[in-house]
Amino acid sequence: MAFNNHKIQLGSDTLTQPAMRFNTAAWHGGGWYLDGTSTWQRFYKRALCYGFAWGGVDPNWDGEFFVVGVPAVNRANDLVNTGYEFGSDFVRFDDTHGYGTVKVHGDAIFPSTAAIRVHHISTLLITNGPRDSYVKITTELENIGSFDLNNLRLWVGIDDDILDGMEVLTKQKVKIGSQRAHYIPVGGRIHNGAVAFNDDHIAFIASYEDNVESIVTLHPNMAHLVHQRLDGPTESIQDGAYGLYFHWNNLQPGHRHRATYFVGVTTPEEQDDVIQAMYHDRFFP
Repeated sequence: MAFNNHKIQLGSDTLTQPAMRFNTAAWHGGGWYLDGTSTWQRFYKRALCYGFAWGGVDPNWDGEFFVVGVPAVNRANDLVNTGYEFGSDFVRFDDTHGYGTVKVHGDAIFPSTAAIRVHHISTLLITNGPRDSYVKITTELENIGSFDLNNLRLWVGIDDDILDGMEVLTKQKVKIGSQRAHYIPVGGRIHNGAVAFNDDHIAFIASYEDNVESIVTLHPNMAHLVHQRLDGPTESIQDGAYGLYFHWNNLQPGHRHRATYFVGVTTPEEQDDVIQAMYHDRFFP
């Protein structure tokens, strides 16, 4: 069951279940958009990929880690105890396509027996407006273990990008505000979004959370995204990866932290309208 609103699609339309990889709890089958010639094009190839880490003192990479969504990498792990449910607003318009809200969950078990239950709440709408250009995702990390998880981190990213059939794209960290995106060619942790673009389309991932930073890498692999230092490059013109990083100081047993972000594709002409819609949607369905 692919997430599809006739403008963008996440996941494969060859499955009758929600197009989620339950081992990754991420949309499987790539991200697609309808271009100006009414042809479906990809804006990422595989799945949204996720990494988690806790412990240590380094805000970049330290302690125990758990990377999902990268089957070819020996750091990949499977979530267990997975499940899903469709929201009451979910609409099927045929056997393999629908839009609305889907909830999925799965458990990440670390070698130390630390355990996080990952909840994804994904919403794709049909509004005949700029909101149709993105899916809104809220990821909640719930500590289902018996001890505190300090220095907790979440990475979410697109590990192998493509746009209009092009694989060597400009990828850049951006600062996304309430009205427009600011392309800032300087270092420093001031970015809340990342884009891959050409002359015709802009693929993006962005968040308005206070604890977010964006990342771009020179390599098309989630493991490189997770290992990229936050003060790393602000731009890449190679076949690479891009995504977001979230950080929390501590997560007690039985408690949750959440991060909301947007993934989609637009055109340079519609970019500001899409940003204004995302800014409105940051706290609302």
